[in-house]
Amino acid sequence: MAALSLTPYLTCRRADEAIVFYTRAFGATEQFRMSDPADDRVGHAELTLGESRLMIADEYPDFGAISP
Repeated sequence: MAALSLTPYLTCRRADEAIVFYTRAFGATEQFRMSDPADDRVGHAELTLGESRLMIADEYPDFGAISP
């Protein structure tokens, strides 16, 4: 049986703060970050936690990307 992995993609109001939290609380490592030059929001970031990957971005309501 092949290994199964899930890669969650989180949309947050303050993705930069969430990245700091996951780094400090869980030992995540930031691998990549692309920020919006217009307002410095996180357009896309990738973190690793062991063998797992977590993707995260700020809200973009104009495109329907809002946090819960």
